[in-house]
Amino acid sequence: MDESGPERMKDYERERGSVDIPVTHISGAGRFSVPGLGDGRIAGVGHISPEEVRVSGTGTLPGGLNVGRVNTSGSANFKGDLTAETMKVSGTTTVQGSLNFGSLRSSGSLRVGGAARGCSMNASGLTKIEEGIELEDELVSF
Repeated sequence: MDESGPERMKDYERERGSVDIPVTHISGAGRFSVPGLGDGRIAGVGHISPEEVRVSGTGTLPGGLNVGRVNTSGSANFKGDLTAETMKVSGTTTVQGSLNFGSLRSSGSLRVGGAARGCSMNASGLTKIEEGIELEDELVSF
């Protein structure tokens, strides 16, 4: 039974359940906590919510996040698995666990410690995925 990438993403999200991510804004330097997942910190500007994780500067974020969008510029380190419908990362981004996404655009350095699964990926710079990648649609690399 072949399902499209978005359908598989929705199935994955249903199986995984949801965690209430408190809406947090940081300007300067600050810490935050996501109940059930752990703590994080951002130096620069950041926004964390169920809809979006945005980091401009340096950020360390808990693993297990399941959000609509991820947008990072600078340095971001996710301490476990990450699921996002859309991702745009520039600079250095590390996902220590597995990565699930709908679409991903990466420039700079992206490292995934586990496997990656998604619909489409556009990457420039260095991309290292430790346990392989499965794409529904296309990979563009330059």
